[in-house]
Amino acid sequence: MGVEKAILLSYFLLLLAIPVSAQDWYTTTQTYIFIGEAKVEVRDLTLSAYSVYRGASVDFSVTLRNFGTASTEATAEVKIYDASNTTVGTISYDPISLAPGQIATIEKTWSVGSLPTGTYRAVGQATYESNVTNIVEETFSVVLIPPLPPSQQMGQLVPVVLPSIITPVAGKAVFLKTTILRELLAGEGNADSISLKNIGEGILNITLSFEGIPNNWVTLLSDKTLLLPNETRVLNLGFSIPPDTLAGDYLVQLHANGGANSTDFLALRVRNYPEDYDKPIALKTIKIDENERTTLVSIDVKNPSLNTMEVVQVQERIPALVSDEQIEFLDKQGKITELNGAKMIVWELSNVKSKESFYVSYNIKNFITDYSTYMNWHISQIVVTQKRTTADLVKILDMTSSGINETGYGEVTASVLYVGTEPIEVTMLLEVPQGFSAEPAAVTKTLIPKGVTSATFRLTAQRTAQDTYMVRFVVLGSDFSTYMAAPVIIKREAHPVSFSILSVLGLNEIVIISSFVAAAVTISVISYRRISRRSAPTYSSERLNYLKNIKDMVVGKNKK
Repeated sequence: MGVEKAILLSYFLLLLAIPVSAQDWYTTTQTYIFIGEAKVEVRDLTLSAYSVYRGASVDFSVTLRNFGTASTEATAEVKIYDASNTTVGTISYDPISLAPGQIATIEKTWSVGSLPTGTYRAVGQATYESNVTNIVEETFSVVLIPPLPPSQQMGQLVPVVLPSIITPVAGKAVFLKTTILRELLAGEGNADSISLKNIGEGILNITLSFEGIPNNWVTLLSDKTLLLPNETRVLNLGFSIPPDTLAGDYLVQLHANGGANSTDFLALRVRNYPEDYDKPIALKTIKIDENERTTLVSIDVKNPSLNTMEVVQVQERIPALVSDEQIEFLDKQGKITELNGAKMIVWELSNVKSKESFYVSYNIKNFITDYSTYMNWHISQIVVTQKRTTADLVKILDMTSSGINETGYGEVTASVLYVGTEPIEVTMLLEVPQGFSAEPAAVTKTLIPKGVTSATFRLTAQRTAQDTYMVRFVVLGSDFSTYMAAPVIIKREAHPVSFSILSVLGLNEIVIISSFVAAAVTISVISYRRISRRSAPTYSSERLNYLKNIKDMVVGKNKK
């Protein structure tokens, strides 16, 4: 059987040397789903004040963090519970996008309105992709305004709860331009102006007066003016809020007396923040121009913290009756968008430094006669987060090279992970040194959310002097680029010169030769077996006697 095994082994090795198929080299890109997930937590819930008076407003700030491996969209909510665990208010935030590792703080203003005095719980939580986060709680109190000493009680001024309907009274003089809402910090002031027009037929000797705030809060050069028929006059005034003013809403009535019998209203909203407050402070002002039939909205945003805020987004919700064509930006352009069926304006600012302020303003070519809509028109929300670009969502996972073989060819494969929320189109290419070429020159691919895309390039190299070269895999998007570099090794193993007839034959010829060889091997094995059966090995008589003597000697020695 030893000869049979040798023949069969030779035939098997011959078959291994024969190629069974031939394919041309080609480049592919593959995409598969990355098994990653977003994980969002509520890190913090802070209030601008923990002891507030009825009618005051409080800023609720929720901080979210995505510590997962995929982007997501999260929606935060704060519910307000009284002592009996009954829900008395809900603060709903608009959804925000969170990339892996991103932290965002969302701030929204909420008025305690006419809530009775007592202790309340604020419970913050967020939802994302049908998941819910942890819960964070804070408590705050609605308290009574402390009474002043009897000697000062006559001058005590307290915030009020704004009426549900506020309509100006028009007499013979009308307020054409006036401020409807002005938010100010306690201890600060602001200049303002009003415009009066005589729509009657006689001369009006007007005396202006204010009700709802102390006279020392208002500065007016003269409270008297003369108006001829159809005449319009602008009157400048200023507000100065004492530092110890209680935070809340003050409804100011502007009376034009002296036969005019007109009354206009201004909501003066006083805000107060602790010295160490580190969230954005936004103050809103709304003015109307009845003559032009326009509404002017301006927002003053301050960074009170000691740190630079990388990205600040101001999100303003617009009344449903306002169309895009009615909005006119006066300074920084905002982006008009729609979220959950509501029209929004979004401004984004970068690198707002410590103690820095910025203004945004716009005109609405329309106005509302009921002032309560303006006075309850809070800024939708403010988002503070780190800078995130598309490049932060695209990561080159790995890059491998087969090296350049003796024939001057090799392969480079790279994998790209995308953790964004919307598909994007990118171009992938391989930058090679001089004397090299890569095929294809570039690959255009759509990256899908939570997907990994791979691309393979064929390298061709001419005769080179070095053993190692660097190539660079580049991913280009509409607003970003990222890359990874890797070495390519030139293989220089020495091989003896040899010639094989298989290298010059086609596949059909090799199959025919293999069939003949198989037949020859089969015939050889059968012949060998027949010969083995017919003839047994023979030995001479001398050889047999010699072997017998050796056996007798060994047996006799053992017996002794």
